[in-house]
Amino acid sequence: MTIGVFPDLSIKEARKKARELKRLMAKGIDPREAKRQQQIAEDEKRLKARQDITFKELCYKYIEEYAKIYTIYWQKDTARIHNYAKPLFLKKISDIKSNDIEQIFNDISKDGKYETANQFLITLSSIFNKAIKWELIDRNPTLKIDKHKMQARERRLSYDEMADFYTYYVKIATPLIRDFALLALYTGARKTNVLEMEWDNIDFKKNMAYTKN
Repeated sequence: MTIGVFPDLSIKEARKKARELKRLMAKGIDPREAKRQQQIAEDEKRLKARQDITFKELCYKYIEEYAKIYTIYWQKDTARIHNYAKPLFLKKISDIKSNDIEQIFNDISKDGKYETANQFLITLSSIFNKAIKWELIDRNPTLKIDKHKMQARERRLSYDEMADFYTYYVKIATPLIRDFALLALYTGARKTNVLEMEWDNIDFKKNMAYTKN
């Protein structure tokens, strides 16, 4: 069994490890199995530590490490969290159940704020999906909750939203996201058409772009 590699492991540390291996072998313990069990215990400890974070801590991580960087309306998400999710703040994320969220969802809906309730649910779903990606939890407690069915309506950006849109995509977003958004905006092309575009679809002499049939 390899104890370590010099100079990563000093002679003093190597001797200490050798004594520990001899002690285990004298007791009839396989050092490799002992190391494997130790690794399992450490992994379980790290997993428990991740799951022990509160919902408030998760929200802070979500806003700071994701929403502020990749979304335009992170301030609205922050407002929804502070306005409606406070009953969840001190709960460990591993302890939050669908019923906990559904109760808040129903309370918001009582005042006829169905769209607000839906947006709250969407925000929480995004937070928990990100927590799954970060390997903090393995399930999304919002998935069992049905959003209110809303009548379809035409939605246009307000002047303030247009300013936020421009600021984000021109000054903050990555060049790839910026180019995609502005091309879709100025051409009116569908998302799929823009994503499938290649250099052969663009005629720089005529200032025209052609979509694939």
